Amino acid sequence: MWLGWDNLVGIPFKDKGRDMHGSDCYGLFRLALMRGKGLLLDLHDNDYQGREDKYGVSTLIAQHKINWDLIPKGEEKPFDAILMAVRDFQHLGIVVSPGFMLHMPRDSSSVIERYDTIRYASAIRGFYRYRTRDETDA
Repeated sequence: MWLGWDNLVGIPFKDKGRDMHGSDCYGLFRLALMRGKGLLLDLHDNDYQGREDKYGVSTLIAQHKINWDLIPKGEEKPFDAILMAVRDFQHLGIVVSPGFMLHMPRDSSSVIERYDTIRYASAIRGFYRYRTRDETDA
């Protein structure tokens, strides 16, 4: 298991942020994949107006699902994405270990929390695994 998760805890929320000084949920996900797996995902920082842009965020997710494989619940692994709908907003977490996710709560700092609790379990819309370009082209 990758031991760098704790280094990603405590990053402050910043709308459209993409680094350790401030991040949104996608920026945090991007940082985790970059640091833990060496994957560099697109920034997408100009593809939506900000966290209140529900249409822009939903459109962005829909357009890029081709690069992601839906994973059955119970088969998720570290670094898989957790897509959630929290209050009518799209939210993204990342599996740290079965039952635990790293995510960016609204207006807070990044934390590791259980995703199988009442608070999050009903919000989960799916677990997704990123398919690298080599896997996509095959």
